[in-house]
Amino acid sequence: MPYEYPIKFVAFLTVQSQLAICKVYLKQEDYYLFGILDKLIIDDERILIVDFKTDSIDAEEIQSKAKKYLPQLKFYAYIISRLFNKKKNIECRVIFTKHPEQPFKFEYDNQSDDEMKSGITKMIRSIRMNEYTANLDECSYCIFSDNHSNCIKKNPKFNLFSTDQ
Repeated sequence: MPYEYPIKFVAFLTVQSQLAICKVYLKQEDYYLFGILDKLIIDDERILIVDFKTDSIDAEEIQSKAKKYLPQLKFYAYIISRLFNKKKNIECRVIFTKHPEQPFKFEYDNQSDDEMKSGITKMIRSIRMNEYTANLDECSYCIFSDNHSNCIKKNPKFNLFSTDQ
């Protein structure tokens, strides 16, 4: 039987999919960070961030597939840690809807926080300097690839900033 959390506060809006959604915003320096969490549970001892995934995977793939979502969870945890002044332990979970009994768990710690802060700072700097690199390993998953296989960045017919389209 899963552990029942004594819930003091749950931030959520009910949507058609019946998932609890929590939108979080954080002003950092002169920019905002924004995330949409599937579920946020806060109790006396910790904060639990849950992200549901609908990937159709086998049970043996849970660990490897969930690790692909770690940057997303760490980003959420980074925002939440600042909103709660780092006063609580933060646990993140990826729950594949096909295997809800086998959640992938991750504890957000100081090392993760330092890595996220550095990564966010670098990302903001590269955006401001208009320096982007394509991660071609992710083309098959990217919504900005044509048919999820070819990077649009390499397609001369497609230009996000063109007014001719």
